[in-house]
Amino acid sequence: MTSPTEMLKKLRSHDPLERFDALKAIGDTRLEQPVRGEVLRIALEDKQSYNRLGALRVLKPQWPAAEVTRVFSARLKDEPYIVTSVLQMLGEIGDAQALAMLTATYFATQKPEVKVAVLSNLYHASQQYLYDFLVKSNALNHKDEKVRAATVALLGRQKNPTMRRLFVDRLKDADSRVRANAVEALGEILDGPELARIVAPYAVADPSNRVRANSLVLLLKAGVRKAQDFLIQMAGHTDPRWRASAAYAMRHVPPAQELSPWVRQLAGDADEQVAAQAELALPRFA
Repeated sequence: MTSPTEMLKKLRSHDPLERFDALKAIGDTRLEQPVRGEVLRIALEDKQSYNRLGALRVLKPQWPAAEVTRVFSARLKDEPYIVTSVLQMLGEIGDAQALAMLTATYFATQKPEVKVAVLSNLYHASQQYLYDFLVKSNALNHKDEKVRAATVALLGRQKNPTMRRLFVDRLKDADSRVRANAVEALGEILDGPELARIVAPYAVADPSNRVRANSLVLLLKAGVRKAQDFLIQMAGHTDPRWRASAAYAMRHVPPAQELSPWVRQLAGDADEQVAAQAELALPRFA
């Protein structure tokens, strides 16, 4: 085991890789002064981004110590991949202070990719917290489709039947990702004839392969056997994106004899993505 004196020497080394190795060696062990102070210094001042990030990971178990939260806040002004990693760690922490830092970041940035990262990490927020956030942010109507899609995905994870109307309304969104996420969200809160009635039009007529695949999965799970015909049509499509979506759907629908030859055919598809999706489905049709 490395002694505190040896650890301090490595953390203070002029060699950035030696500092990096020292941070990895700390792991989840309890930080005592002055090692803790050196890790904080690296998180704030190190010229190497990988060392700043490594120091944050070491400091994460020390949350919500005041000096730790200050460091996390400072790194939210760092380069993009550091910011994304900090947002992920805040989502994992998920307490009131972390959620406040996440939502503050959402309102402070104009970058859609950062807003999406925030939305992807609000999964520990309560429904009331999310409701208040959505009212204030109007994220469901954001001009960027990726932000709208991430918002629908976030709400879908709540599995709240009272959001039925919200998801049905999102089926009319111009962006296919938003519609696809809305279909998935409806599948979490509805079933049977009601679900089949809502998603059937999107299973047969939506211009997006992803929306159709998601809708067909729900129809087949609801026992609508006619949906198999539309899934087979997708499996024979000339566009590999549609065939890949068909293979993806076959991974999630109840196995049926009519679909077995199509799964095997798609597993031998010339397109790598199609074949990969179908290979994952093969065990279910063995």
